[in-house]
Amino acid sequence: MAGPALAPSPALLAALHETLLSGERQSSAVRPEIAGYLLDHGLAPLHASLSADGESPDALCAEVWRLMLASVSARRFGVSTDAWRENDDYPDRYFPLLWLVLVPAALPAMPAVERLPCVAALFNLGEQLSGPLRATGNRLMAGLAGAPGALAPAWRAALERAMVQAGLLALSVTPPAAWRTYTPVARFDFAAVEPAFLPDTAVAAEARAFRVGSTAGVGVLLADSGGLTLLGVSPGAPAEATTTLDLAGGRLSLDGRRLMWRPPGAAQALCLAESLPLVAPAALAANEAGDVLLVDAASAQVTLGRCGA
Repeated sequence: MAGPALAPSPALLAALHETLLSGERQSSAVRPEIAGYLLDHGLAPLHASLSADGESPDALCAEVWRLMLASVSARRFGVSTDAWRENDDYPDRYFPLLWLVLVPAALPAMPAVERLPCVAALFNLGEQLSGPLRATGNRLMAGLAGAPGALAPAWRAALERAMVQAGLLALSVTPPAAWRTYTPVARFDFAAVEPAFLPDTAVAAEARAFRVGSTAGVGVLLADSGGLTLLGVSPGAPAEATTTLDLAGGRLSLDGRRLMWRPPGAAQALCLAESLPLVAPAALAANEAGDVLLVDAASAQVTLGRCGA
């Protein structure tokens, strides 16, 4: 039986206030009425729900608060009343739904170690879904917020399913033997989110995900139609770096800054890319869908490209 919810400790309130002051100094978008609304309707319910289960949620709430204020600073959350709830076409419903509906409802049902990675992934995704993808992102988050329990057992799989349903992630597979071209799609800079993370290895994981390794741990990146979404970083390391990869339909390899593909039975390899957009290509990973992740030894960046006919 759940116990009474605990009020945020004085130490937590002081930490939240200091983070708020820092946000106010960095962005004119962080205003007291917006932060107060976010605290009262998002963070406080989350804290109450977690503490009612006998947990001490101060550390998690402090990190979630940083992400909340980051969305305000980026002008992706600017509400201070409930008017957005009555308007399905509100320009940026993604973050109100995330902070005020999904997070307080979904996180308490998750294992503690999965809570912050899930919130960070949803935040990162929302930051990417701007411009013409904003309305799609709003629909995606509305679906997740309408069934928050779906995230609890396996949130990465649930997020992937939601992205497929929203049209943000295509699972169609191009037969490897038909690959004739390589097109760079996006870059992801770990330095922007994990300063100590210097990628040196990569392996294809389940579905459209890649595990990227460094001495700082393993980052999981989802290759979606908008580029790469970081799903989280955890301790450990993937397999050794490789520059040659055998797939069901042939062999993919790095030859300096060239990307080569040898279909089964071919006398010689095809050059898919003559000059890769990397300074020092050091490792590759690929899946049967044609997603290719390249690691640049000269930076903290990885590059996503796609192979096709």
